Amino acid sequence: MKTFLLVITLFAGLFAARIHAAETTSPAAIPWLVENLVLNSGFEESTETGLPRSWKAVVQGKATAVTVVDDVRLTGNRSLRLALPESPASVGASSDPIPVEAGKTYLFSLARRQQGFNTLPGYQNQYEGVNSYVTVQWLNPQQQAVSSVNAGSFPYGATPWGVLDTFLQAPTGVAFAVISIHAGNNSLTHSGKTIPSTLWLDAVQLREYRPPPTPEWAKAPTPRIVEGGHETTPGRAFFAASSSDFGNGRGGQWSKIVVDPAAERGSALQSPAGCGKGIMAHSTYFPAMPAGLYRLRVRVKLTDSAAKEKAGFLDMIGSISGPRLLLEFQPRLFPKAGEYQVMEKDFILRDNGWWDIRIYTDGNQPWSIDYAKVVPLQELQDRELMSIYPGIGGEINPALKPRAQDKTCRALFIAGLEYDVFKPRALRLLAQTVEIKTAWLKCGMFLTLGGFPETPEELFDFSAIFICNVPARVFSLSQKNYLLEYVNRGGAVIMLGGDQGFERGGLRGSLLETALPLETAATAPDGLKYAPEGLTLTPVEPPPLWLQECDFTLQPRAYFLHRVTLKPEAKVFVKASDLPFLVGGSYGKGRVVCVLAWPFGAPSAGQTAFWAWPDWVYLLRNAAWWAMQSPKLPRVFW
Repeated sequence: MKTFLLVITLFAGLFAARIHAAETTSPAAIPWLVENLVLNSGFEESTETGLPRSWKAVVQGKATAVTVVDDVRLTGNRSLRLALPESPASVGASSDPIPVEAGKTYLFSLARRQQGFNTLPGYQNQYEGVNSYVTVQWLNPQQQAVSSVNAGSFPYGATPWGVLDTFLQAPTGVAFAVISIHAGNNSLTHSGKTIPSTLWLDAVQLREYRPPPTPEWAKAPTPRIVEGGHETTPGRAFFAASSSDFGNGRGGQWSKIVVDPAAERGSALQSPAGCGKGIMAHSTYFPAMPAGLYRLRVRVKLTDSAAKEKAGFLDMIGSISGPRLLLEFQPRLFPKAGEYQVMEKDFILRDNGWWDIRIYTDGNQPWSIDYAKVVPLQELQDRELMSIYPGIGGEINPALKPRAQDKTCRALFIAGLEYDVFKPRALRLLAQTVEIKTAWLKCGMFLTLGGFPETPEELFDFSAIFICNVPARVFSLSQKNYLLEYVNRGGAVIMLGGDQGFERGGLRGSLLETALPLETAATAPDGLKYAPEGLTLTPVEPPPLWLQECDFTLQPRAYFLHRVTLKPEAKVFVKASDLPFLVGGSYGKGRVVCVLAWPFGAPSAGQTAFWAWPDWVYLLRNAAWWAMQSPKLPRVFW
């Protein structure tokens, strides 16, 4: 049986610890984006009739309405609600003309949330007569319509808040842009039943985009690597005729592989004449790349540059954020027929889902594609994404607080690879009554989290949250923001390392790192300390009372360790030789504990690995108690 020394004084000095104010999540400067041009973009200002200032509304149908509301919003205090309670009906909202400059590129984005839209349980993207989409209309200096572009459509189903975004180029002769959101309810005719539906809008943006230059390395031929070698090019290159990444649909009715000396690697994918419209090639689903600004470079040649119809197009989609770009191969953009030309278009990756590239032909002339190259221009940290897309971090009720430490301890265990080696049974020792919920890291086409709380209210209902060898990139931006605010308002987080943890999982610069008592290394090699002989664990002197209970006479060892930089207020509780092993710190009203060792290694005869050390579970439990700041929690002693 383990006795606990001086339980009453376990948390002596608990409230004397300095608790710093939460660091701000204010927007970060984005050098390639100018200020938003949309007036009343968050619908904070309204007229006496409830309509948003600087916007116009068109409604058709009984009870259909466009109204500024304050009970549902993503950011700020208000949003715009488009209500379609009956069928048939239609509703729309259009901005006042926005001054733009011809030839310049703009980032358009908006946030939307939907209710209704179909009758299927949960979200299913199936059309049942209710739809919504957004267009951008281009006007000349006299504010007459020149052209319009479909800037995106919304899902056919109920959805939480999500972002739609795209880069748009203002055509020649244009001086203004008008953003129009349209929604229609034709469910009675289409499905034989009326589906009441509502669309909320917020954070509408049109911001001038100033593209960074293409890096010189991206203009050079792609280096070849031998089988088993390491790719050293920062970008990704896909050769349509020879890359196995384009296996789906290639070489069928709409494309053939041809020998082409003018192609970078001697072959190209060609669309035959008169083959009709179809897909030439579909890439595999690529795993998530770091959130960032990217450039797609495509090398294409047409046989007829005088034709009026486009030869084909390439698009890119993401599993979570939908369409990323559309690049049309218009003959007028090709100065010479029969010669390759490089076309570029930029896009933003902002989530942890898969993405893919698709190549289509219109089948009206022979044309060839050599390669598609994805060039990283700037990796985006969490606060930069929040600056680009206001509200993307999610809304948290200001009155929400973490679970009070009562008779029942509720623990959330986010389980990554090798989680069981850390002996999570230590959670059973937290209190006399413990409820444990597990969220699993799932490995498939890409990494996902299954079972993570869907709302801040669910997350805040835990006494402590354990993150065990889970890459930070697997968390959505809103999930990271919820975790950060959970700690800030008094919650406890215990983070355990491993081959997917800390710097190896993209923690550096993330919102999660903000709450930690340390900064992770810039690169994976910088963050690794490998000691095959083992690093002996020793408590700091003098050890706090809760640490004195653990017996270190067996000299437990760590063999893999994360190298970190400690923040000024960090508390090192246990060292592995001269390196931090167990570190704690405060953030706002809460606390975080970090275990910086991996549960890997090959102990020599007579050595004890820390995860096999009998007192390891008690060290982990006691550290969690320190983070939970819970002197009233009913203890259990084994």
